[in-house]
Amino acid sequence: MAELPPKAPLMKPTAKAAPKKTTTDRDYGTLHQKLRKLVLQARPMCEHKGTGCTGWSTIAHHLRRPATSTADYQAVCRHCHTTHIHAYGRVQSEE
Repeated sequence: MAELPPKAPLMKPTAKAAPKKTTTDRDYGTLHQKLRKLVLQARPMCEHKGTGCTGWSTIAHHLRRPATSTADYQAVCRHCHTTHIHAYGRVQSEE
């Protein structure tokens, strides 16, 4: 019968990950939360439709700040938001 390898020692984490900031911490507040929910319910498909789009919108992207209505948002999927709209840390213009 083969011997089992010795147990590896348990590693303690050296640093705790920073807690994820809430929408309130990021200065969005309750109005944004309500409008975001309405936007994603009313427009479930990605409105950007960039190359590699996943189809379903999961992010309400601000078109204007401060947003005061659902018209101030674009419903987009995570792929389009990170790859096309905020590529390289800046907003890309529509072509």
